[in-house]
Amino acid sequence: TFDASSFNWGIPGGVFHNSPAMLMQLGTLYQEKGIKPEFEIFDLGALRAIGEYWKKGYVVAPLHFQFCLGVMGGMDATPEHLQIMLTEMRALQAAGKLPQEITWSAFGIGKGHLPVMFAAIANGGGIRVGMEDNVVYGKDKDGKKIMATNMMLVERAANAVRAFGDEPATPAEARQILSLPALDHDAVNAKLAAIKVEDLEAAKQGVKDEFGGPYFAAKGMGGK
Repeated sequence: TFDASSFNWGIPGGVFHNSPAMLMQLGTLYQEKGIKPEFEIFDLGALRAIGEYWKKGYVVAPLHFQFCLGVMGGMDATPEHLQIMLTEMRALQAAGKLPQEITWSAFGIGKGHLPVMFAAIANGGGIRVGMEDNVVYGKDKDGKKIMATNMMLVERAANAVRAFGDEPATPAEARQILSLPALDHDAVNAKLAAIKVEDLEAAKQGVKDEFGGPYFAAKGMGGK
C-alpha cells in the first residue's frame, strides 16, 4: 500500500503519518522489487500528491487507486463524495497531472459500505469488501444487527455485480486487469516459508526508528 497523504484519524485518534521521505523510498523500493502498489486515497489532496510522485518517477503507471471513504479526517462514505473523487481524478488526468493508465476501486467504512459499493459498480469501478471495513452485514426483522463474515460480504458483492449485468472477475482475470503477472503459487509459498517473525519485527522497528512510524495503533476506523 502507498498512502500518499497524512491526516488526523479520529477524535482523539492520532496522526496517520506518511512522510514524503518514507514515500519516496517506498516507491523506489516497490520498483526495485517489482511490486505494484495500491494507492489508498482518503482525500483530494492525496490525488494531487500521487501525481507529483508519478511525475518525479517514484511510481510508474499503470496505477491502481483505492478510494477509502468514511474515515474521520478523510472524505465521507457517500456516493456524492466518491463522485467528487472521480471528477477530480479525471480532471487531473486531462491536465496531464495523472497518467491515463489508471484502474480504481472503492469501499466505504461501516454504514457507508453499501452506498459506496453500489456507486462504484455504477461508475464502472472495482469494489473492496471485507471485515477490515465493515463487521455488520445488516439488521434482521427485529432490528438486531447481523454480524458479518467475509464470505457473506463477498457473496453479496458478487450478487450485486451480477444484478448490474456483469460477472465478477476471476483471480486470473483480475491480475490481468491490474497488469500483474500470473501467479506462481510455488514461488510465493517458498518465499513466505523463508520469512521469520523476528525479521518482520526487526523491519517494523527499523521503519519506526528511521521515519517515526508511518502508522499508529487506532482503536477504531471512524465508522459506525
